[in-house]
Amino acid sequence: MEKMLTDEDKYHIRLEELFRQEVRSELASQSDESKSWHENLFESTRSRFLATAFVIPFFIWMHAYFEAEIQERKSEAAFVERIELEVRERIAGNAILLKQESPMFFTNINAFYLYPEFKGWGVSVLLIELSNKGSSLPNKPLEKMEQAVRRGNASQVMHSAEALGWIER
Repeated sequence: MEKMLTDEDKYHIRLEELFRQEVRSELASQSDESKSWHENLFESTRSRFLATAFVIPFFIWMHAYFEAEIQERKSEAAFVERIELEVRERIAGNAILLKQESPMFFTNINAFYLYPEFKGWGVSVLLIELSNKGSSLPNKPLEKMEQAVRRGNASQVMHSAEALGWIER
Protein backbone atom coordinates (compact mmCIF):
# COMPACT_ATOMS: atom_id res chain seq x y z
CA MET A 1 0.00 0.00 0.00
CA GLU A 2 1.22 3.38 -0.98
CA LYS A 3 1.65 6.00 1.55
CA MET A 4 0.12 9.33 0.69
CA LEU A 5 1.46 12.66 1.84
CA THR A 6 -0.70 14.46 4.24
CA ASP A 7 -1.66 18.07 3.75
CA GLU A 8 0.63 19.04 6.58
CA ASP A 9 3.58 17.26 4.92
CA LYS A 10 2.84 19.00 1.63
CA TYR A 11 2.70 22.34 3.43
CA HIS A 12 6.13 21.72 5.03
CA ILE A 13 7.61 20.75 1.66
CA ARG A 14 6.25 23.97 0.10
CA LEU A 15 7.73 26.02 2.93
CA GLU A 16 11.10 24.28 2.45
CA GLU A 17 11.05 25.03 -1.28
CA LEU A 18 10.15 28.67 -0.66
CA PHE A 19 12.95 28.91 1.87
CA ARG A 20 15.41 27.39 -0.62
CA GLN A 21 14.35 29.94 -3.27
CA GLU A 22 14.86 32.79 -0.79
CA VAL A 23 18.32 31.48 0.12
CA ARG A 24 19.25 31.16 -3.58
CA SER A 25 18.12 34.72 -4.36
CA GLU A 26 20.02 36.09 -1.30
CA LEU A 27 23.18 34.27 -2.35
CA ALA A 28 22.83 35.53 -5.92
CA SER A 29 22.38 39.14 -4.75
CA GLN A 30 25.34 38.83 -2.36
CA SER A 31 27.58 37.52 -5.15
CA ASP A 32 26.52 40.45 -7.37
CA GLU A 33 27.28 42.92 -4.57
CA SER A 34 30.61 41.29 -3.77
CA LYS A 35 31.86 41.75 -7.35
CA SER A 36 34.05 44.77 -7.89
CA TRP A 37 33.11 47.49 -10.36
CA HIS A 38 35.53 46.22 -13.00
CA GLU A 39 34.12 42.69 -12.81
CA ASN A 40 30.63 44.09 -13.37
CA LEU A 41 31.93 46.30 -16.14
CA PHE A 42 33.04 43.40 -18.32
CA GLU A 43 29.85 41.45 -17.79
CA SER A 44 27.56 44.07 -19.27
CA THR A 45 26.58 44.06 -22.92
CA ARG A 46 27.22 47.77 -23.24
CA SER A 47 30.83 47.44 -22.09
CA ARG A 48 31.46 44.61 -24.53
CA PHE A 49 30.02 46.75 -27.31
CA LEU A 50 32.24 49.69 -26.34
CA ALA A 51 35.29 47.43 -26.23
CA THR A 52 34.65 46.02 -29.68
CA ALA A 53 33.59 49.33 -31.20
CA PHE A 54 36.20 51.70 -29.76
CA VAL A 55 38.88 50.23 -27.52
CA ILE A 56 40.09 47.39 -29.72
CA PRO A 57 40.18 49.51 -32.91
CA PHE A 58 42.06 52.21 -30.97
CA PHE A 59 44.76 49.76 -29.93
CA ILE A 60 44.99 48.41 -33.47
CA TRP A 61 45.41 51.96 -34.81
CA MET A 62 47.98 52.77 -32.13
CA HIS A 63 50.00 49.67 -33.01
CA ALA A 64 49.91 50.53 -36.72
CA TYR A 65 50.91 54.14 -35.98
CA PHE A 66 53.95 53.11 -33.95
CA GLU A 67 54.95 50.50 -36.52
CA ALA A 68 54.87 53.22 -39.19
CA GLU A 69 56.95 55.51 -36.97
CA ILE A 70 59.56 52.81 -36.45
CA GLN A 71 59.65 52.05 -40.17
CA GLU A 72 60.03 55.76 -41.00
CA ARG A 73 62.92 56.12 -38.54
CA LYS A 74 64.64 53.08 -40.02
CA SER A 75 64.32 54.41 -43.57
CA GLU A 76 65.55 57.84 -42.42
CA ALA A 77 68.57 56.24 -40.75
CA ALA A 78 69.31 54.22 -43.90
CA PHE A 79 69.07 57.43 -45.99
CA VAL A 80 71.55 59.20 -43.68
CA GLU A 81 73.91 56.23 -43.91
CA ARG A 82 73.76 56.37 -47.72
CA ILE A 83 74.52 60.10 -47.67
CA GLU A 84 77.49 59.55 -45.31
CA LEU A 85 78.84 56.80 -47.54
CA GLU A 86 78.28 58.92 -50.65
CA VAL A 87 80.23 61.89 -49.27
CA ARG A 88 82.98 59.70 -47.81
CA GLU A 89 83.44 57.84 -51.10
CA ARG A 90 83.43 61.02 -53.17
CA ILE A 91 86.15 62.55 -51.01
CA ALA A 92 88.17 59.38 -50.39
CA GLY A 93 87.90 58.43 -54.08
CA ASN A 94 89.53 61.73 -55.00
CA ALA A 95 92.01 61.81 -52.11
CA ILE A 96 95.01 62.03 -54.43
CA LEU A 97 93.63 65.16 -56.06
CA LEU A 98 92.74 66.52 -52.62
CA LYS A 99 96.25 65.99 -51.27
CA GLN A 100 97.68 67.72 -54.33
CA GLU A 101 95.14 70.53 -53.77
CA SER A 102 94.23 70.21 -57.41
CA PRO A 103 91.30 72.32 -58.72
CA MET A 104 90.06 69.14 -60.43
CA PHE A 105 89.15 67.79 -56.97
CA PHE A 106 86.06 70.02 -56.72
CA THR A 107 84.95 69.12 -60.24
CA ASN A 108 85.38 65.40 -59.61
CA ILE A 109 83.63 65.24 -56.23
CA ASN A 110 80.52 66.74 -57.77
CA ALA A 111 80.66 64.65 -60.96
CA PHE A 112 81.33 61.28 -59.35
CA TYR A 113 78.48 59.49 -57.53
CA LEU A 114 78.00 56.17 -55.81
CA TYR A 115 74.21 56.03 -55.54
CA PRO A 116 72.12 57.02 -58.58
CA GLU A 117 69.71 58.93 -56.34
CA PHE A 118 72.51 61.43 -55.61
CA LYS A 119 73.53 61.95 -59.23
CA GLY A 120 72.80 65.68 -59.40
CA TRP A 121 73.68 66.43 -55.79
CA GLY A 122 76.78 68.44 -54.98
CA VAL A 123 78.91 67.53 -51.97
CA SER A 124 77.96 70.74 -50.15
CA VAL A 125 74.27 69.84 -50.50
CA LEU A 126 74.97 66.35 -49.21
CA LEU A 127 76.87 67.77 -46.24
CA ILE A 128 74.03 70.17 -45.42
CA GLU A 129 71.61 67.27 -45.68
CA LEU A 130 73.78 65.26 -43.27
CA SER A 131 73.74 68.10 -40.76
CA ASN A 132 69.96 68.54 -41.05
CA LYS A 133 69.11 64.83 -40.83
CA GLY A 134 71.02 64.30 -37.60
CA SER A 135 74.05 62.34 -38.71
CA SER A 136 76.03 60.41 -36.12
CA LEU A 137 79.12 62.25 -37.31
CA PRO A 138 80.36 65.27 -35.31
CA ASN A 139 78.73 68.46 -36.56
CA LYS A 140 81.75 70.75 -36.33
CA PRO A 141 83.89 68.91 -38.94
CA LEU A 142 80.82 68.54 -41.19
CA GLU A 143 80.12 72.28 -41.05
CA LYS A 144 83.76 73.15 -41.67
CA MET A 145 83.90 70.73 -44.58
CA GLU A 146 80.71 72.13 -46.11
CA GLN A 147 82.05 75.69 -45.87
CA ALA A 148 85.42 74.60 -47.30
CA VAL A 149 83.74 72.86 -50.25
CA ARG A 150 81.66 75.97 -51.00
CA ARG A 151 84.77 78.18 -50.83
CA GLY A 152 86.94 75.74 -52.78
CA ASN A 153 89.43 75.40 -49.90
CA ALA A 154 91.04 71.98 -50.46
CA SER A 155 93.30 72.10 -47.39
CA GLN A 156 90.32 72.67 -45.08
CA VAL A 157 88.39 69.84 -46.80
CA MET A 158 91.39 67.59 -46.26
CA HIS A 159 91.69 68.61 -42.61
CA SER A 160 87.97 67.93 -42.00
CA ALA A 161 88.12 64.60 -43.85
CA GLU A 162 91.07 63.59 -41.69
CA ALA A 163 89.17 64.64 -38.54
CA LEU A 164 86.28 62.42 -39.62
CA GLY A 165 88.66 59.54 -40.38
CA TRP A 166 87.78 59.41 -44.07
CA ILE A 167 91.34 59.87 -45.35
CA GLU A 168 94.86 59.68 -43.96
CA ARG A 169 97.63 62.11 -44.64
